[in-house]
Amino acid sequence: MPGGVSRRRQGKTISLVGLDKTIARFKALPKKIRHSVASAINEQALATQTDLINRISADGIQKSAIKSRIMLNKASVEKDEATLKLDRKRVPFSQVKYTTKMEDSSGTRASVWVLRGGKRVRVYGFANPYGKNKRPLIRYQKGKTSRLVRSSGIGLRAYWNAIIDEQYLSGVKADLNLRVMNKLGGE
Repeated sequence: MPGGVSRRRQGKTISLVGLDKTIARFKALPKKIRHSVASAINEQALATQTDLINRISADGIQKSAIKSRIMLNKASVEKDEATLKLDRKRVPFSQVKYTTKMEDSSGTRASVWVLRGGKRVRVYGFANPYGKNKRPLIRYQKGKTSRLVRSSGIGLRAYWNAIIDEQYLSGVKADLNLRVMNKLGGE
């Protein structure tokens, strides 16, 4: 069952807990049962990770880039908890489908747009619409010196937080309960 959602700077963390008991009670169970529960928790964690990757990649982000940023800590015989956490690293624009759109009459800047939840969203940065590569840029300033540099990409926290809500967590909880009961029923 999802133990809860902690909201930190990097995004929400999903904790999957197999039993509503303390660690001491979990360790008191026979090893065979603990192994079955940990196995069910890990199966659900992998299924949840795959679901998150598929949902986020539907907006035009490469699956490999998303998978490398979702960290999975698996359950074991010693602990009955698996966690999914989002890494704060950005996904480079080379792995994201984006569009540019000129908004001013000067023709020197175009806004950068990506899909988020099926809707177009403007992201930080701009592109030269008449440039050769049309890669997103940002203005970098250190002291009095200002220069243009390539944008480092987009973060996945907004995608992650939009997907993980109470309804999603209750669905994961129900699936995990079924998996645990099926594993224990087969014992």
